[in-house]
Amino acid sequence: MRMIISWGRVKSGTWSDFERLFLQADAATQGARGLRCRWLLRDLDDADTGFAISLWNSAEDLERYLADASVRALRTRQFDPLFIGEYFRQPCEVRVASPGALDWLMPAVPDATVPANEKDGKC
Repeated sequence: MRMIISWGRVKSGTWSDFERLFLQADAATQGARGLRCRWLLRDLDDADTGFAISLWNSAEDLERYLADASVRALRTRQFDPLFIGEYFRQPCEVRVASPGALDWLMPAVPDATVPANEKDGKC
């Protein structure tokens, strides 16, 4: 199993735009072979930074996704205008996961099909 962990800083005041564009990009690439799930995490200490995590079935699936020119173009078009300063994306190999970790975690994740600030207090 593979995972991509990315970290970046967006321009001050643009997190909501970033979140909306993340959801659009996620919807556009949900059919990527081997993609299991994605998370977007906002830093509690610095509201302009956060992490994106994606989980993949195999190294081949991840490599195919990263090599896809249309995916690279989508990321460049949507996200590059928002990022400032340092940004990193690190592919990783999942070596250890607690038994049943994904089975336990995924049902507990709230519906994230709309940005958090548009949910009217609903999970």
